[in-house]
Amino acid sequence: MIRTQIYIPDEMYQHVMVISKTSGDNFSVIVRKSIDGYLKKTTGKKRAKKFGKGFIGAGKGKIPRDLAQNVDTYLYGGE
Repeated sequence: MIRTQIYIPDEMYQHVMVISKTSGDNFSVIVRKSIDGYLKKTTGKKRAKKFGKGFIGAGKGKIPRDLAQNVDTYLYGGE
């Protein structure tokens, strides 16, 4: 899970806090449920696809093993 920071209007915060006290859910649970509902409404899916799925490791075997040591050579050519 990723921790993030957002800015919301004071009125929205107060509204969520009232819901939190009446439902027993904490603030972050209500925000996650709200985001899930928004994603389902706008995309038809409950959660967004995971970023990088199928991309991570795509360059496996194609990246030179000494890239970190010779980054200037690979970026700018020469020695």
